[in-house]
Amino acid sequence: MRHLQSLIALCIVFSTALTAMAGPGDTIKVQTFTFGSVQDAWFEMPSLDIEVEKILMKYTLKCNPAQVPACGEWDYLTYTYLYDHTGVLDSNLLTHANYEVNGESFPTYAYSSSPTYVYTASWLYNTVYDDTLSYNAYQIGEGTASVDFPLGAAQPAGRAQFIWTAEELTDAGLVAGNITGLQVHLLEVGSVLENLHIRMAPTAATESGLQFESPFWTEVYNSDVVPMLSTWASVPFTTPFVWDGVSNIVVEVTFQNPAAGESTWLEATDIGVNRSLFTRGGDRYLDVWNPVYAAVDGTPFAALDGQLTVSWWSYGDPEFQPQSGTTFEIRDAAANRVVNVHGPWGDGVIYWDAGNSGGGSYDRISKAAPAADYEGNWTHWAFTKDAEAGTMKIYKNGVEWHTGSGFTRTMEDGTIMRIGKGLWGGSQSYFGHIDEFAMWDAILDPATIQDYMYKDLDDAHPNADDLFLYYHFDDGGSIYESDASASGADLGMIGTVSRMYDAAQLFRNTQQSTLRPNVIWEQGEFVSHLDSVLVIDSVMNDPLTMVLFDPENPTVGIDTFQVWPGDYYTYVFNEEGIIVDSTYISNTDDIVQEFYEYYGPAYEVIDRYELARYITPYGIG
Repeated sequence: MRHLQSLIALCIVFSTALTAMAGPGDTIKVQTFTFGSVQDAWFEMPSLDIEVEKILMKYTLKCNPAQVPACGEWDYLTYTYLYDHTGVLDSNLLTHANYEVNGESFPTYAYSSSPTYVYTASWLYNTVYDDTLSYNAYQIGEGTASVDFPLGAAQPAGRAQFIWTAEELTDAGLVAGNITGLQVHLLEVGSVLENLHIRMAPTAATESGLQFESPFWTEVYNSDVVPMLSTWASVPFTTPFVWDGVSNIVVEVTFQNPAAGESTWLEATDIGVNRSLFTRGGDRYLDVWNPVYAAVDGTPFAALDGQLTVSWWSYGDPEFQPQSGTTFEIRDAAANRVVNVHGPWGDGVIYWDAGNSGGGSYDRISKAAPAADYEGNWTHWAFTKDAEAGTMKIYKNGVEWHTGSGFTRTMEDGTIMRIGKGLWGGSQSYFGHIDEFAMWDAILDPATIQDYMYKDLDDAHPNADDLFLYYHFDDGGSIYESDASASGADLGMIGTVSRMYDAAQLFRNTQQSTLRPNVIWEQGEFVSHLDSVLVIDSVMNDPLTMVLFDPENPTVGIDTFQVWPGDYYTYVFNEEGIIVDSTYISNTDDIVQEFYEYYGPAYEVIDRYELARYITPYGIG
């Protein structure tokens, strides 16, 4: 037997009639639910100034021939309650901790008020030629133009891909076999290029598209490079690339520095066709895990009414997804959900909620997504709601993926918003990365979504005047991420961290070019060995967000600041990369947990009386 505390069982349709007798022979009848009614409804009862002797409630039960089976699959225990609104107000005595760090509180917490670091050791390798058995060099490109890609260290990171066709390679004299190195012509040298990677792969493409290729790469070089001014700078590969003699070749070059410096300029040729694609900058994303989140400082969303578009890029953590987290949520003063996305929930379904009629009900569409759409890959999502038209839509990578109609609830009066976690008790954080989060109080058309998904929003955007929230997440290292819209509603980082993309993962704001660096390709046979250098990297620990609360108003934060982990050991390495010692990193401060008492919101005391219960007919057999 299943239990349902409602006047309507899901599988039974009945009508209810209420009879009120105001005097002998005087009867007032109020028709409430009918066989065609919705499940939830309000009905107007007689005025309170009428003297009532007795109230009778009449049920008429019947099975619904429109469903199979007509009487439903289950029997239900159904209750009828009377609720007496006493008019008496009460409240609960509650407690709140004096502090939270990343949304949690502990009996004691030790921390450092200044950044702390961990140290890692890695080896970088270079090829050293001891003897040359054969050597051939083939130049492609004799122009005198100049480019600062792929070595544009004026930005912290860069990624570039170049295509050489098989015809170009063959005409220059290359033959099938090992390509053992390359040379580039330096015109002006700049800063050190850390983590310089060169990768090569065959490709069917003869021109660069707007997005980077992702083939199965052969990494031919990886080291830190100090550019030295010379006519031609040689890069001996640590692993040769085996060319089949007939395929075009795509070469990818990436670097990642801790900060911006000076670019190195190369001599290049305008070949009249786009065979160069590059991007550079300090692009970052929001990293989220449980229990951290980010809180919008302001309420520009309060003016929402009938139209909304929200979009972002997300990369779900494959270790945790699908997981029942919340990508973002807006609620009103009564804690009713106004706008929300689970992307995804633990069932692998994307849920899009938008619009509320002032209670617990909201408009929703949902659709199951394949795992590749929500974990292990960057996916662009855009969600629209048009209450006047009654439509809700979801776009995946710029293409309409799901739609629904008949949804007319509006979205006004939002008072609070989070990104990365819901606003309801027990909500779990989203596990993964989020980037380029934007909201408009308008409906973006598919062409606009597609046109801007791979680049930053600007004033030329067709809906620039409708933009009311826009987070790049590119500030880094601050307790706030700035809002690039006119609203100025910055984002408070409650434990979340803005991280820089690995250079090989940069994929937005790409530029095509007909300029391509002049290159000398090397094919040879050598007696060689690998030389190695031990590199010790220091990595700053993620900052933690500490919030102190007001003893007089315990749910209100009075100070928010960043702290770092303390009370741990870091390690010292010798020239062979072996740990030989450890260093204790002490904490500079600690805090002891206290609890402040306060009273929750006042509520009316409502007494409930059970009037009747019955079991509905069993529908099978």
